[in-house]
Amino acid sequence: MQSTISPAKANNLYWLGRYAERVYASLHMLQKYYDMVIDGDAGAYVEFCQRIGFSNCNMEPDNFILDYLYNRDKPGSIRWTLDRLNDNSILLREDIKSDTLSYVHLSLGTMTDCARRGETNITELQPVIDNMLAFWGSIAERVYDDMTLDLLGIGKHIEYIELHIRFDYSVDRILEAWDHLRKHLEHLMPSACDSIDCCSILIKSGWDDAVSKKALLDTLNSLVNV
Repeated sequence: MQSTISPAKANNLYWLGRYAERVYASLHMLQKYYDMVIDGDAGAYVEFCQRIGFSNCNMEPDNFILDYLYNRDKPGSIRWTLDRLNDNSILLREDIKSDTLSYVHLSLGTMTDCARRGETNITELQPVIDNMLAFWGSIAERVYDDMTLDLLGIGKHIEYIELHIRFDYSVDRILEAWDHLRKHLEHLMPSACDSIDCCSILIKSGWDDAVSKKALLDTLNSLVNV
């Protein structure tokens, strides 16, 4: 089923997809660096901080975790991102359904409880990761409008690709997500597919080149303006 969606709602759906994927993927990746710190690599969080593009990367490990996870006034923190996800989810309640929104509220509850305790053990935030997976499962189960699903998918896959480029994931992982992004764009913005095809060639031919990676990220983030 297809509907007409206003530009404002389209923007909200796009960012809903990005914020949901950012919360999930960032926490998932952070677990790896948490394990490295536990194993004695005190500088692991600095690398994570630089890759994720967060400020104040030279704080002590526990201070960094508290700032990155719970500082709701700092753009880029998990709590700030989760709050933006909640804002968009409330606006889109009728589109994504209340059951889907409930997983965002469960995640906020976990974050609030962990922040109150000053929790720096990343494994205590596993419920947030699980709730984000359930969030996407609920959308797949309850949302039938094709345009809504495409806009959410564009946001989700752009965020996925950007984060995985930043963290040097394999070419195969990036190309899989790129193919999914292309399918969503074909429905809504066919003109953007030429950029996607050119980027696919660039990924395959110049993946180890930092300049090529920057070009990919620039192209990726320009798609929303196409």
